[in-house]
Amino acid sequence: MIALCPASNEIWVYETSNSPDMSKWNRICIMKEHFNVITALKWHPVTDLLISASADRGVIVWKQDGKDFHPQMGMVKEGRANLDADWNVRGDKFIVAASSGCIYVGTYFEQNNFWVAHSVSKSSNKPIHKASVVCARFDPGSSRVAVSSSLDGTVQISSCYNKDVDFEGTGPFKDVNTYGENLISISCNGWVNSVTFSPSSEQILYVTHDCEVNFANVSKVVTDPKAKPESQKIMHNGNPHLQTIFVDDNKAICTGFDKVPYFYKKEGNDWKMNLKNIRWH
Repeated sequence: MIALCPASNEIWVYETSNSPDMSKWNRICIMKEHFNVITALKWHPVTDLLISASADRGVIVWKQDGKDFHPQMGMVKEGRANLDADWNVRGDKFIVAASSGCIYVGTYFEQNNFWVAHSVSKSSNKPIHKASVVCARFDPGSSRVAVSSSLDGTVQISSCYNKDVDFEGTGPFKDVNTYGENLISISCNGWVNSVTFSPSSEQILYVTHDCEVNFANVSKVVTDPKAKPESQKIMHNGNPHLQTIFVDDNKAICTGFDKVPYFYKKEGNDWKMNLKNIRWH
């Protein structure tokens, strides 16, 4: 199955029958619970829960029942549009990026059948960014920290430990036991369009609107707060990237206004753009 939004308040779910040909897809469901355009959709591969965020300030978690999807309310006290949403690796926490400069982390309350999200900040009323947050991701090793990118030109890594669900973990952040603490702040020369963790949680990749592609090793910052992330910058000779993903710790893919994916590979200690093994279809 695949879920998509046609730039409206609707979510369309299709059965694809494992075919890349969209003309063979069968639309089985249309969800219309949101009141404004949907800004984020993410399906968790294990729990089969689908999260949607919208400019109507709402967040909904959808639970599948055959060909039907039932909404579970997400309580997020956001006064402006939500711009991004994602799951942690276990599927028991979600993160939301908002126009107010806040990020929110939500967990499920089974007795009430809804999700409750709280602002990731030492003060519940103080955003961690000075402008809209356009991307937020958990570290895949422990889900105890989150990285966020903003139109204020910064990348922030903040703690979001929850004693009720974060029992075990791997990677450099597995011993973090605080909530709302700013661990790392990186300043850039332009908007930061996207950010993501590597599978080991040791590196982050972030792309900016002035065509920078940045790789930073953040593994030492937890044990030494004075340490600065070891980073490498690549200037992309094209239009800005908008989305990023690590394939593994030594390979990454970025895509954006150029309308084609770009492949980056770590060779020795250096990251380089690599076009040898990509076929355009």
